[in-house]
Amino acid sequence: QGLWEIVRRRRLRLALLSSWILTALCLSPWLYRFWIHHLEPSGAIGLAPVEEGARLRGSTTAPLAGIPFAYFVFSLGYSFGPSLRELHQGITAALFRPHLAWLALAAIAFGVTAVLGARQLWRERGSGRFWLLLAVLPVLATFAVSLRNLKVFNPRYAAAAFPAYVVVLAAGLTAPRRTSFRLALGTLVLIPTSVSLAQYFTDPRYEKEDARAAARYLQAEAVPGDLLFVIGTDEPFRRYHWRDIRWLPNGLEKGDVGYWSDKPRAEQFQLFEKMVATHREIFVVFFRDDSIDPAGEWRAWMRSHHPPREQHDFLGIEVWRFRGGAP
Repeated sequence: QGLWEIVRRRRLRLALLSSWILTALCLSPWLYRFWIHHLEPSGAIGLAPVEEGARLRGSTTAPLAGIPFAYFVFSLGYSFGPSLRELHQGITAALFRPHLAWLALAAIAFGVTAVLGARQLWRERGSGRFWLLLAVLPVLATFAVSLRNLKVFNPRYAAAAFPAYVVVLAAGLTAPRRTSFRLALGTLVLIPTSVSLAQYFTDPRYEKEDARAAARYLQAEAVPGDLLFVIGTDEPFRRYHWRDIRWLPNGLEKGDVGYWSDKPRAEQFQLFEKMVATHREIFVVFFRDDSIDPAGEWRAWMRSHHPPREQHDFLGIEVWRFRGGAP
């Protein structure tokens, strides 16, 4: 947006450049850390292509289908069609078959509206085409960053395009000259939107993982000398439901596969075995484990070497429990 204003309004050039310099100075400590801890390890600054095996999340780091999926999310959120948990388990034809009719309706409604809006804004030249650029460029830039292995592609990282996308839809809804066409198009958009909202508030498939219940169980059962080992993430615990977990409360020890992300899988398993030998009871938490172990190697190895004595399932979260080597 700043570049656009520099081109169009010369009097703003000094102000914008001064603003950018001040911003860069304020962010410089973070930029330095980001360069050291993210840019250099990711391989993004090199010219060589990043091997698929070395990407942050394998083949799902920068999926080409992520681009249309971003606009699907902008349109209807995550509560329409297959849920995120279902998509993470594997994308198959059978997964989409029950949702085909609704997905086709949504594609027609939002697709026609977006095309009409884009055509209307393109004809307006100037600011109209600028809105189109804002609706597309952040998504493509996010995909390019993911392609260089700096970050996994996610619609929320491209959310700067969302306001402009809403403008494109608004232009499309008002583009037809006949009132009857406008009403028909608005109704087509409203139907899947209403379904998505209804499912968001009423359908458990689209609910977030029940981190509250899992944290409550762990707090009640884990005692000093036990090991809490996370495969995936414990961020919802740390942020909302068990904030003391970051300081290893009550003599517990916490391990995390993410601490060893730079080590080969075999070495990770050896390090885990050493932790098991020195703790009384082991609690293994599988929470969004596809993000750190997309092939399920940890789950398969754990079931083979340390099958759970108890398994407690919460919505989107599994807690496996078994004895360690310490008395």
